[in-house]
Amino acid sequence: MKNIYRKVKRTKLPYKRILAVIMALVMVLSVIYINHTKDRVLAEPDAVNAGVTDNTDFLAGLRISPENSNNSFTVYVPANGVSFPVPADVPESFKSSKTDKVVLYKYTKEGEEDKYLTEVIAEEDYADKGLGGYAIVKDDEDEPLEIETDKRTVTTAYWSADIVESSTEGNTVKLKTEKTVGYYIGDDENPVKSDDAVTDIVATITVKSYIPSAPEGSEANPEKNTAFSDGDSGKAGGGSGDTRYYGEIKYSLKKDGTEVVAPTEDWSAINAAVNSDMTTEGDGVYVLSKVVTIPVYGTVYDSNTAGEAGENKQLTRDYYVISGLTATYDGSSVGIDSLGTNNHNPSKPVVFNLTTDTDAATITCDPEISGITPSVAGNTITIPGNIEYNNGQTRNYTITATAGGITDTRTVTIKYGDGTPKIENETINNNPVSGTVYVKGAFSL
Repeated sequence: MKNIYRKVKRTKLPYKRILAVIMALVMVLSVIYINHTKDRVLAEPDAVNAGVTDNTDFLAGLRISPENSNNSFTVYVPANGVSFPVPADVPESFKSSKTDKVVLYKYTKEGEEDKYLTEVIAEEDYADKGLGGYAIVKDDEDEPLEIETDKRTVTTAYWSADIVESSTEGNTVKLKTEKTVGYYIGDDENPVKSDDAVTDIVATITVKSYIPSAPEGSEANPEKNTAFSDGDSGKAGGGSGDTRYYGEIKYSLKKDGTEVVAPTEDWSAINAAVNSDMTTEGDGVYVLSKVVTIPVYGTVYDSNTAGEAGENKQLTRDYYVISGLTATYDGSSVGIDSLGTNNHNPSKPVVFNLTTDTDAATITCDPEISGITPSVAGNTITIPGNIEYNNGQTRNYTITATAGGITDTRTVTIKYGDGTPKIENETINNNPVSGTVYVKGAFSL
């Protein structure tokens, strides 16, 4: 019995091992799933889902026509799910119909359908032309019978769908033309011969959604914020060319709580207002509001209620005249601060260049101690070299710029080295010496 028991025990053992492996695998997969759910990347936010149908006949306004050099349009919509009916009427200029007189030749074969061709085929070429066993019909003079037919060429045009809906990936509707050719004998409305139909795509309209951007205060120069920016500014007014925008974007501007620009699609009016009064009277806190709407649905984006997305719509304008100051010494650019800390050759000039808020600024430069006269030419100031005045000195200059009744100043410091010649490491007759030396006869230093 003991041996039998061991045999039975060995037969069950693999199943227990398999069960243990399965349980361990489940635990591993559970840990992987938990970690994955913690670390997964959330999807990017999508445009609002409007779910409405345009009733403005927007696509018809694209004026698709064979006369256009390009009939491929992309329409950007600030929402998903906006359905656009395609233009109800296809321009007649895409359609055509004409009739030409064409001679055909008839080939017959017993038990087979007659064939009509536009040319006489040599008998030795029948097999190659698929006419094996056929014979051409001849007239009373034993010549190939010429059968006069009406060749009707008809081109029709149609849209590939009745509507096209905005989405993140974009949906496309196509305008297609189909040309059919048939050959008719007399009044018979059944063609004796038809060419293969030819289909072409002559226009496309792609409708894509986009997420409106948040307006921002310009950060090109943090010390002089005098401009707003908005990635959607060019999308106001519907766009032009092969890129169009559906909906309305309006901007308004307040200064210190008072409206200075009423809601408008004219983006240029915003920054023009910020810079209209280039004096301290124009200083203040400017707040830009942006509202995006689409027909039927209404507001898609409002920077006044957009939370964090709307925080970058404020700037504080703190006007000043001098907006930039650079220096050049000995033909190379040099830092303003280093002019006052490093020694400079007293015989060489230092040149300053100013950037001012207005071109009409009046600029002067005055030394702290008289004795040298800087020259001013436009926005360029030159401190001349002068070894007698500068040698071993540290000189201060006050640069003044005045515009619009406002005066702005900068003080610059230039440190000069001592240019007096010095004798060091003396030698007499090529021998280093120090102290008092007496010599007889000629000598050289």
